[in-house]
Amino acid sequence: MIGMSLLAVLLGILIVLSAATAARLALVILLLLMVVLVWAMPDRKTSAMPIAWVLMAFAFTNLVWPRLVVFRASGFPALNPEKIAFFALLTVWFWVVMTSPKVREGLSYRLQSFRPVLWALGILVAWRVITAFAGLPAGYYWGVKVAVTELFAYYLMLLIGLSVWHKPTDVRPFFWILVLAGLSVSLIAAYEASVSRNLFSSYISFDEDATGRVVDNLSDKFRSGKYRVQAGFEHPLVLAEFLVMAIPCAIYLTVSSRRLLVRGAMLGAVAVFCLVAYKTDSRAAQGMIVLTFFLAALLFAYRSFRVSKSILGVVIGLLVPAILLTIPLLISVVAGLIEGAGATVSGSTSARLCMVQRGIPLAMEHPFFGFGIGQGGQELGCVVIGGLHSVDNHYVSLALDSGLPALLAYVFAMTWFGWRLFLLVRDPQTEDGALAICLLLTLIAFCGMQAILSITSNTWLLFALMGAMGTLIARPGKPMNKAARGMSGTSSQMTR
Repeated sequence: MIGMSLLAVLLGILIVLSAATAARLALVILLLLMVVLVWAMPDRKTSAMPIAWVLMAFAFTNLVWPRLVVFRASGFPALNPEKIAFFALLTVWFWVVMTSPKVREGLSYRLQSFRPVLWALGILVAWRVITAFAGLPAGYYWGVKVAVTELFAYYLMLLIGLSVWHKPTDVRPFFWILVLAGLSVSLIAAYEASVSRNLFSSYISFDEDATGRVVDNLSDKFRSGKYRVQAGFEHPLVLAEFLVMAIPCAIYLTVSSRRLLVRGAMLGAVAVFCLVAYKTDSRAAQGMIVLTFFLAALLFAYRSFRVSKSILGVVIGLLVPAILLTIPLLISVVAGLIEGAGATVSGSTSARLCMVQRGIPLAMEHPFFGFGIGQGGQELGCVVIGGLHSVDNHYVSLALDSGLPALLAYVFAMTWFGWRLFLLVRDPQTEDGALAICLLLTLIAFCGMQAILSITSNTWLLFALMGAMGTLIARPGKPMNKAARGMSGTSSQMTR
């Protein structure tokens, strides 16, 4: 009682001095109490279904709700549906994992195949925390906050995906949500394009925008006289990145469904995504769409040959995806040829090349610790419209902020995902080769877009989707295929 009374007095004083600090401290205390409560509770026969529902709710709100529209109470942290859904996701996931032996054992079983990437991500986060202290003294707290946020908001999504999806069919509802969110965002973008202005600037307060980032994010963006849509995302390129990641999900639903109506609807969704990506005026996104369609046809043909050893399978696997999925591409390509490119386009390309050319020597000057989280842009000295420093390349930004060890850990994780997905594609024993192909296409699209973008808002989606790999390589009672043997380093079968 004495301890609770002292805690109440402390919170009361903090509320008077700083309500925001009191709210954050109360949240930490609440989480600690929840940990103790869950640990003390008996095991339950709980399935992963609650996690799946909350995950889909979080995905939809994260993608559709405008990122910068929040609700504020005086002195308290800003809230919006996305943050509430994310907190609910973490709470439900932790509760289910801690109270359900079945979910906990399944997660532990699948983690065996993901040990290399888990080590890489652990090193990445730890190094990011260490290098937070390499920057200015005022940036210590902010740098650690960024690193911890990346751990919980991005990389933890891999564990959530591994917890919630047990077989390939479990992933389909999540893909449906992503396509639905993509269509919803496309409707917003279509209206935005018709009025040629940002739709949400009037709902956002600029009082605390000390860095000018909010103003920059919400400023109307034009290139060569053409308005660039961004819907509720921070930048047109972030919207374009999401769309090129959503296209493989629609491809998977197209090829995995037996209903002609569903295939037609998904083909229509692909066409819409291509058009909206074109309206973002992102040449990188258009290039990634071309590459996605080409690789889709190539990988489906390769998969057909690996499974059936039939030339007919190669022809079908090559021609059918190519015919179905390049129709929307033609719309974007023809529109681009009609409108042409202006001087601003070549200037943007030159600026990004300049960032890479200047960034590499700077990274080699501080190869181990970098300049500190958030300091890389200042050192690079590239100023965009509005006077803000920018590093439009996530890999260069990571090397400048946290040094080469962080960059190598990140690249290793992406390479590991890509190589293992390719092994799953080529292995005839893989239960759902189409899922492996589309996950690989999503990974390639994301990594390609990160070469011209340093905003990491869609990273959570990539790691959630990489959690779907667990349905293909490790399931209790299922013989381990070649790809899974390569991951675990053993040729024995995995059984519970």
